[in-house]
Amino acid sequence: MLSTLRRSFACHESLVTRTLLIICLYTLATAPAEAMPHFARKYGVSCGACHVHPPKLNTFGEKFAAQGYTTTELGPARPTFPVSIWVSGLSQNAPPNTDTYRSVPNRVELIAADRASSRVSYFVEWRTLSKEFPSGSTIRDRSGRFEDLYLTYDLTPRLQFWAGQYRVLTQIDPSRRLTISEPLLFGQSLPGAKASSDRLTGLRGFAPGARSPSLRLQGVLPDNDGSINGWYGVVTVPFTGEFSLPLGNEARRNASFEFEDTTKGVFLEAYRRHSLGSLGVNYFTGSEQRRSLGFLATHRWQNLYVRAGAARAQFGGKRDWRYVTELEYIPVAAAAFGLRVDHRTSVVDPNTKLRVEPLFIPYVSLQGPGTRGTAKLVLEMRLREKQKPQTALEYSLMF
Repeated sequence: MLSTLRRSFACHESLVTRTLLIICLYTLATAPAEAMPHFARKYGVSCGACHVHPPKLNTFGEKFAAQGYTTTELGPARPTFPVSIWVSGLSQNAPPNTDTYRSVPNRVELIAADRASSRVSYFVEWRTLSKEFPSGSTIRDRSGRFEDLYLTYDLTPRLQFWAGQYRVLTQIDPSRRLTISEPLLFGQSLPGAKASSDRLTGLRGFAPGARSPSLRLQGVLPDNDGSINGWYGVVTVPFTGEFSLPLGNEARRNASFEFEDTTKGVFLEAYRRHSLGSLGVNYFTGSEQRRSLGFLATHRWQNLYVRAGAARAQFGGKRDWRYVTELEYIPVAAAAFGLRVDHRTSVVDPNTKLRVEPLFIPYVSLQGPGTRGTAKLVLEMRLREKQKPQTALEYSLMF
């Protein structure tokens, strides 16, 4: 591992040096103030009212979201533009030529969420610009796709129904991660049946952290202390598809509206939540003989956040284990430092025919000023023995 780190800094010394200089200046310039900026404007608060370090929520932020974006603790609401905007750019190197860095404006995202009535709330996240690097030499345009588009209906104070497109997993929301890449445990798909196109074949896959058109029933046995603490039981039925209003010819190929009325299967969750910590189990059973049994735990000690999980997956006659371990240190609202370890036991290097070693992902996330909006800078490195290191830098504005 140490040799990989040394090679990484030797190969990318200039980028690392420039980035570290930016980090130092950025940390000195940002105050420890701390959202969806729409709610910061609406209630006249800073981003820190809901976030430890955007987009990571604090205890109040978790409660605010769980209650359908309503609260009596922030005073009266005020008229405001009901949409938040997230704009970002991405620079990274990638195989086969890891000495070359490429940059692209990768995101313009419109986000709206609120309570529509006493029982109904909504969440909309639309990427009017969405570009990514699927391989080392291409840029894929998926502009116009929806990340999330759903309604929730409170059947009772303890039972909630969801309909729309969203991430299947509820114990942890991978979209609130501080890293650029998504943990393998949540994002690695169980392949589905082959379809008429590669795109539809990919959409038939199942991953607990992936978004799918879905129906959900979520129940909670609260601790009756006015918090979100308690026992949760969730049943989610995902379908194949993606909601999209593609913008441009290339996006119409890569992000066309798709929907199949057959289910992928059923995803079950049971977990205990206490403040920002949780402990739970999840199980997926679905078509194509796909199965997955997973365990997740999160905990917080003052400024230290820990996440660990494992899943036993079965698909296409194969079985493997997937793991994630993550440690984050957030000493002030302006800066977060972390290390994630991803591993999957069945992945084999096509050249050596040997099993691939675990992936180490150290990262730094900076934000400020955190008033009615914020700027973010995330540096992430991807390090694995016997492979060339990769570095990614994402810079964004949220307002």
